Amino acid sequence: LVPGESLRLVVVEATPGRIVLREAPGATPAAAQPTALTDAGLPATAARALLAAAAELGLSPRSPAEAGTLGARAASAGVKTPAQAASFARLAARGLPTSPGSVAGLAALLEGVPIGRALATVLSLARQAISGAGATGKPPSPSSTAPHAASLAQLVDMLHAVATTVARRAVEGQPEALRRALADLGTASGARGAGARSPESSSVRSLLLQIAAHPTAEAMLARAAATAADAVGAQALAAAAPTASFGADGGSYFQLPLPGGDTAEIRVAPDAEHRDTAERGGKGQRLVFLLHLSALGPVVIDAAVARDGVNAVVRVARPEAQRLAAARIGGLERGLRGIGVGRPTVSVEPLRRDGTTGLIPPPPASGLDLSA
Repeated sequence: LVPGESLRLVVVEATPGRIVLREAPGATPAAAQPTALTDAGLPATAARALLAAAAELGLSPRSPAEAGTLGARAASAGVKTPAQAASFARLAARGLPTSPGSVAGLAALLEGVPIGRALATVLSLARQAISGAGATGKPPSPSSTAPHAASLAQLVDMLHAVATTVARRAVEGQPEALRRALADLGTASGARGAGARSPESSSVRSLLLQIAAHPTAEAMLARAAATAADAVGAQALAAAAPTASFGADGGSYFQLPLPGGDTAEIRVAPDAEHRDTAERGGKGQRLVFLLHLSALGPVVIDAAVARDGVNAVVRVARPEAQRLAAARIGGLERGLRGIGVGRPTVSVEPLRRDGTTGLIPPPPASGLDLSA
């Protein structure tokens, strides 16, 4: 290296006592590529993250001209943050839509913003805005007339009612209730699975978009509502975003709000990558649920579902949570048998403390940017 040049590295192995790095494949140790990206309109942090993500996916630009083209595509997709750069790279590598909404929505999921908490934030901001508008005593401006304020209040009430219904259906334990919850949330996969789709105007996603576009919505409320709506809409893309640990296998990924503002994170993967399930009972599925609960902490339920039964492992981090889960295994097995599941087997294991906070991986690091 000479002064002014950079070397981009990729983490190959990371354990508590060992970190192994290697040079990113196809990476050119020159400052021209990040410069070409920033010249296209990307912030410097997003440009570095995009190069790191491209290197991880084997798509590193081979010349400043290719970097400029990549930067122009990313800029047109609305890339502004490292997470958005990572989501853009994954969608582009898979040939999936890279519209600003898709990129922003997948970035919201990658950043680990739970849907349940996002909805709670939007409702809180909206109620504050409505309460403040009625308590200021100021004459209404042309953009905040009484009909507009009443309309915003009505939208907020509708959003609260639909979100509450989704949360209730998410924990009923019935397949039809879960399909209806997904349809009411506004996910494309939920609408297909539910058969008769909920009216578009009453889905969580549609109501969030209406609140974001409402003339009386303040900037913070509009931004929070738009981000949450993008995240809901991008859930169908999350499972297809290619990474080393979360391959594009045609499965499904979605988050569901739970009562109290918590979130269930669910992935359904085809059985092709889980041969042990197929050997036990033919065609089956592996379902992984991740819940962040205020009392128990992270809880992962990993279930192999086949025709001859269910084999589930409950993983929890806290010792007291492990004892609580172990004491209730019998009740879960009886409940599964009660809904027609034959030979259910449930066990409890400790959750490895490897920093896992989600079923989809976080964005790749922006890499080491060393300069002389």
